[in-house]
Amino acid sequence: MMKNYLLKIYLLTVFSILVISCGSREDSPVIPTPPKVVTNEPPKYDFKGTKIIAHRTVWKDSPENSLSSFENIVRRNAHGIEFDIRMSADGVLFVYHDPTINGFQISKTDSSVLAKQKINDNEYLPTLEEFLVIYNQIENYNVKLYFDFKNTNDYAYNNIFVKKFVELLNKYNISEDNTICFYDFRILSFLRDNNSNHQTAFVTDVPINIDKLISLKVTAYALYFDKCNFTDEEIQKIKNNKLKIVVWTVNDIDKIKNMSQLGYVDAIMTDIPDKVMEIYK
Repeated sequence: MMKNYLLKIYLLTVFSILVISCGSREDSPVIPTPPKVVTNEPPKYDFKGTKIIAHRTVWKDSPENSLSSFENIVRRNAHGIEFDIRMSADGVLFVYHDPTINGFQISKTDSSVLAKQKINDNEYLPTLEEFLVIYNQIENYNVKLYFDFKNTNDYAYNNIFVKKFVELLNKYNISEDNTICFYDFRILSFLRDNNSNHQTAFVTDVPINIDKLISLKVTAYALYFDKCNFTDEEIQKIKNNKLKIVVWTVNDIDKIKNMSQLGYVDAIMTDIPDKVMEIYK
């Protein structure tokens, strides 16, 4: 009896060992580890609320100051669009940076001739009115407009220029929180004579006395990024009087990041708004 009992114990022990061994075999089913999700999105960066403005409507490879680039930006995430305004000899406003196109001086050429000029293989010289029609159709008012006013030295011409310009803004109900950029203080006077209450930005690559801008109730001071060096006293005046600082044209991501951390730069104009907005937080 005792021998039979011991035999049973022995057999049960061997069976248990075999079961445990089979359960831990290397070829037993293994639950696979889920693959890591790889993303190509760049890391986001906190720009402290500094706005990114598309300089001359540049967006990726689209031509500057063109209808196609303008529409691209309005439909996307940049905070603002800067573009250049000129007037023909017969009072039509066009969007173009240089004073001449294909040998024609814009201020001395009729609109019928200018309208036939191409800025690239597919697009003709656009009018400001065409830009404003697109802006109203898309109705993305999160994107603010920065009109770069390219006046001449002709007093009478500039007076008409401002009048036509303000008429168009009123026609398309362009809100006063959009900005008119000017280089000549006489333009500011003309704007106010024509009852324009839009935001204004004095543009310069030569530093100007901040007290003058404050006394004239200019909304913003737009200056070249290398000139963006203010004393502590000036910075305090900028903040106390809510004077906006707009910096142009910065095309280096690290410089744009650094300027956004200064604490007084409201907006940065750049030719790479698409790249900046990819990392904007």
